Amino acid sequence: MSQPASTPPVAPREATVRDLHGEQVADPYAWMSRSDDPRMAAQLSAEREHYERVRAPRRGRAEALAQVLRGRLADRSSSCPWWHGELRYQLEHPEGTEYPRLVRWAGQPVQQHPIGEPEILLDVTVEAAGADYAELGLVEPSDDGRWLAYSLDVTGNELYALRFRDLTTGRDLPEVITGTYYGGAWTADGSAFYYAVCDEVYRPFQVWRHRLGTPAVDDELIYVEDDRHVELEPRRTRSGDHIVITAVSRTLRQELVLDAHDPAAVVRPLRPRRPGVEDHAEHQRTATGGRWLVVTNEHAGEFSLLAADQDVDAAGALGEWTELVAARPGQRLQSCAAFAEALVLTWRRDAQLVLELRSPDGALRRELTAPSAAGTIRLGPNHDYRAPGVVVATTSLIDPAVYTLEPFGGSDDDGDSGTVSVVHCDPAPGHDPSRYVTTRITIRAGDGTPIPVTLAHRAGLTPGGPGLLYGYGSYESCEWPEFDPALPVWLDQGLVYALAHIRGGGEGGRTWWLQGRMQSKTTTFTDYVDVADGLVAQGIVDGARLATRGRSAGGLLQGAVLARRPQRWAAMVAEVPFVDCVNSMLDEDLPLTVGEWEEWGDPHLPEQYAWLRAYSPYEVLPDAAAQLPPLLVTGAVHDPRVMVHEPAKWVAALRDRFGDAVAQRLLFRVETGAGSHGGPAGRYALMDYEAEVMAFVLDALDVPQGPVPES
Repeated sequence: MSQPASTPPVAPREATVRDLHGEQVADPYAWMSRSDDPRMAAQLSAEREHYERVRAPRRGRAEALAQVLRGRLADRSSSCPWWHGELRYQLEHPEGTEYPRLVRWAGQPVQQHPIGEPEILLDVTVEAAGADYAELGLVEPSDDGRWLAYSLDVTGNELYALRFRDLTTGRDLPEVITGTYYGGAWTADGSAFYYAVCDEVYRPFQVWRHRLGTPAVDDELIYVEDDRHVELEPRRTRSGDHIVITAVSRTLRQELVLDAHDPAAVVRPLRPRRPGVEDHAEHQRTATGGRWLVVTNEHAGEFSLLAADQDVDAAGALGEWTELVAARPGQRLQSCAAFAEALVLTWRRDAQLVLELRSPDGALRRELTAPSAAGTIRLGPNHDYRAPGVVVATTSLIDPAVYTLEPFGGSDDDGDSGTVSVVHCDPAPGHDPSRYVTTRITIRAGDGTPIPVTLAHRAGLTPGGPGLLYGYGSYESCEWPEFDPALPVWLDQGLVYALAHIRGGGEGGRTWWLQGRMQSKTTTFTDYVDVADGLVAQGIVDGARLATRGRSAGGLLQGAVLARRPQRWAAMVAEVPFVDCVNSMLDEDLPLTVGEWEEWGDPHLPEQYAWLRAYSPYEVLPDAAAQLPPLLVTGAVHDPRVMVHEPAKWVAALRDRFGDAVAQRLLFRVETGAGSHGGPAGRYALMDYEAEVMAFVLDALDVPQGPVPES
């Protein structure tokens, strides 16, 4: 018998206690972490049914919004193209399709728009026929254009089936390699392909070499990583001369290299592995053979660029490492991209990205910045080492990305940098940027630190109305303002959108991250609340109509600020939230746990247990006397990053604490079938999902249904 709409599912409680470091903590929903417990599937199904019942009366609003959102997608769209020599590759969506296809043109210089019909190399819609989910992992053509390595995930668990296609016939070779991960690289002659596989906890720990046309069981194991903190990812240098295997954790990064021209090459470390040292390597051809470039924090916390000649003696030893570009106070050197005619450096400066074009020997030619402080400039796809310039993208919250080719010649001083040409514009049907405004402000945190905030709203909007605040603040990840076709629809409802660049992220450099991780993690949460209070105090939004949203580690952020200031939020969306921090970090059998200790802390250690215990949302709930705002929580059974039991346990604990008072206000939208950490895979399915979130928030903020009149 179905339950009435007002009755949420009640999760069974069990008398389970965690006894650790002299503290006993009740964990009545610990059983949910046992994936083989049949009660879990029933509980998740009941939660999804409850969500559908509660939202059914408002289904019309979500469907109307979905139609608007779908209309913001071009019937036919394509990605920015990339080149291997004179072969132009592109991902495109044919009219009405969820998934992309890979196409190419021959003989198309970078400056020339394609002529004629492309060659269709791979159609995901065809390859994933019958699946409810499909996501491309890698698409790597060989240098000669004959072979294509591609991988596909049809469940959402981020484990991919790797295949090889003969592009002269359009047919796949018989070998299929399952359980592969991100990253891969061809040898120069296209005879072999390097790929990574995961262990039982989803850590990419091995790199294998597959010789084309041979059974997968005959593949050669090239490298094994025994340190459980460290993950592996293979790639090919842009020069094409080397395969690089990156061994990376949160606090170290080592580059291992192989000769791409030798199908039997062996691995050697580029530089010794040292705790706390991160190396990001690029290879550059020179008149005498070549040299290696490394962006590293070996001598500077915000990174510098070093260089060394390759193979300077018979034993293959490198030359002495010398500083090519020094570190700068208050600026983070993020990366170096090497081309035949230039080096392109990416810096983080004043919470913005800045690109530097330099000569091959490192001399500065000119600097590229976004048109405004509220915009973003970043590298586009740049695969061709011999390219005449670098493809960059400029965008903002209200401006779709425009990709331009910036020539390598000239300098800021001589004013003769060459002609900039537009390579690609992301389509945005029905969007007029002049109808919107985006700005950058700062709001001071409690300790006096200025926190950047990027705002967007309708032009002419009267301040002090409803608002939506978004934040992440972990892993040194940078939330740069970029266009999302759904955002103007939010703004059309009269909302102010605020993107908080809080500590724990990386917009302010390595120091910004260090101030919001491990023992300092609570800085991320206080920054976010301070931003919310500042938006209200400055009259930008109505304090009674401010919603908040975050995903994954941003979902942890939601849980933490809910416990601290439940009255601050008029609505909250916590997507695939990492909320059972202590218990997950104790369980080494869960995916990714050991590697995450360097971001959050290891609760086996008393001091680090105390950090996590102080804010884990499953254990630090809002006061029972508080008013819980309307709260939408999401999860997915195939999510390998935040296991579905985390949001399920949190929802159960909140229901237990607040009882019938939150029956219609606390909803758990769980994907019980195919679905991933990032949500649905198809472009229309993503818009349908966004429409559901939007309808939930707008209802909670009491925004009238229907178009908002022009101000």
